[in-house]
Amino acid sequence: MEFRTKLDFSSNRQIKQYPETNTVLSGATSFGVPFSALTSGPDLTTSAITTTITGVTSTFSGNSGTTVYSWGNASMIIAYDSLSPWTTINSGTTQFAGPSFSASSTSVIDENTVATSYTGVSFDLIPTNMVSLGGGNYSGTVYTNTLTNYSAGTSDFTGRTIWVDVSGITRTQKLILTNVGAGPGVVDIGVDATGMVVNQASDIRLKENIQPISNALGKILSLNGVSFNWVNKERGGYETKIGLIAQEVKNIVPELVGETPDGYLTVNYKDIPALLIEAIKEIYSGSTITLNNVIKTQTISAEDNSIILNFNGTHKTSRGGGIIINNGIDSNLHSEFIIDSNGNWTTNNSLIPKSLVIPEYTPISSSDKNGIIGDITRDDDFIYIKTSKGWKRTGLEPFN
Repeated sequence: MEFRTKLDFSSNRQIKQYPETNTVLSGATSFGVPFSALTSGPDLTTSAITTTITGVTSTFSGNSGTTVYSWGNASMIIAYDSLSPWTTINSGTTQFAGPSFSASSTSVIDENTVATSYTGVSFDLIPTNMVSLGGGNYSGTVYTNTLTNYSAGTSDFTGRTIWVDVSGITRTQKLILTNVGAGPGVVDIGVDATGMVVNQASDIRLKENIQPISNALGKILSLNGVSFNWVNKERGGYETKIGLIAQEVKNIVPELVGETPDGYLTVNYKDIPALLIEAIKEIYSGSTITLNNVIKTQTISAEDNSIILNFNGTHKTSRGGGIIINNGIDSNLHSEFIIDSNGNWTTNNSLIPKSLVIPEYTPISSSDKNGIIGDITRDDDFIYIKTSKGWKRTGLEPFN
């Protein structure tokens, strides 16, 4: 969440609060529970083994009620509370400790210390020597076959949504948003006709000065999606995120950018779909203006590596169609690559390829009926040209 809420429920007498566990309060004069009552502890869904150690020897001393250990590995102390004291009754039994967890890093939030990560251990404990010291006191040695160390995230309730169920109508004079982050806005709070607070308010009756979005596609093409990591790891941990840079967005679509009281820019990601909708409509409108490019379309089909002009058209409707570059030759003369009445590609300009591949064909004589005037073919000895007087050829000479 990008903010936490403070609600004034001083006039209400019954509050039900549902975090990860169920807490019910009756007769309270203010909202909330003690900070220590909120959900806490390791998040076992993120638990992972960090190291495994074998063959650990520890010593102990104590009596039938308490056993004090000198641990062979310092991390084993985490699981102390899960062990029973050693006596002659259980000296032949293997005990298994854990998995037990302890906070490994903490943070102070609202003047309260919360855990941000945990470490844990589990191990077996086998008595190998036990000496009676008299008076019910014992000392000895224990052996551990396998010591497993864990890491885990936190399930502390801090920062999560608190849903409040109040019988009847809840009223408050003040709604204070604190710690508003510089990340994306996630809600758009409005008030309906009855005074109820509503999420994602969009009724036209709540709006004025409504204008269409212009040059939406051009704006989308100017935006840059980026991947990044937060400088403040408490905001998003070490995971790589994707998004936009607010300063760049402000130069292109300032309506999407806001500012926090402490001067950080925010991007209203929830408003971007409106821009995308208009951009898509521009593409399909038949005339799309994007920066300095004008695309005028009638029927174009593109799939894989093919672009099909005059899609679903006929030979008749394709005549005169093709590719035209406005002012390609002169300020008033276009460069054209179009289809003539016979279905041939023609151009009003020169073609300057890197090389020209001439198809291989050998006319049987000058009166060969194949080909049309202007056709050029070749074989290993001659180049052939179809003229108004039939095929003619010229010889090819080898060179070193």
